[in-house]
Amino acid sequence: MSPPDFSFEQKALKDNAETRVIGLDEAGRGPWAGPVMVAGVWINPDKIEALPSGLDDSKKINRKKRRALYEDLKELAKAKDVLLAEVFAIGAEEIDKMGILTAVFHGMDMTVVRLGIEAGGRLHLLV
Repeated sequence: MSPPDFSFEQKALKDNAETRVIGLDEAGRGPWAGPVMVAGVWINPDKIEALPSGLDDSKKINRKKRRALYEDLKELAKAKDVLLAEVFAIGAEEIDKMGILTAVFHGMDMTVVRLGIEAGGRLHLLV
């Protein structure tokens, strides 16, 4: 298992160091009922070494390791100088009104707003 290399993030920061790179993902888009969850994370590019070892795609990590990483990341997020993380839920009623794609994009917008990152107007979103 190789650790993340942050190549996408580094490429986004290359042209403008003031850019804030936010990773976004959704879960629950496939099922016919229930909420869609959107998560967003910002990692301080100057503090990457503070991330826990073994961090990788959740599908490549066993349940026990995922749980341990989750706890470690929750602790890091408390200080707000290493990473910020937010989750936003879009319920079935909202999905029915908006349509699934619009609801997912709305969830991504709301997640970014909840992160509260000041970027001087420049955000780079990795979806």
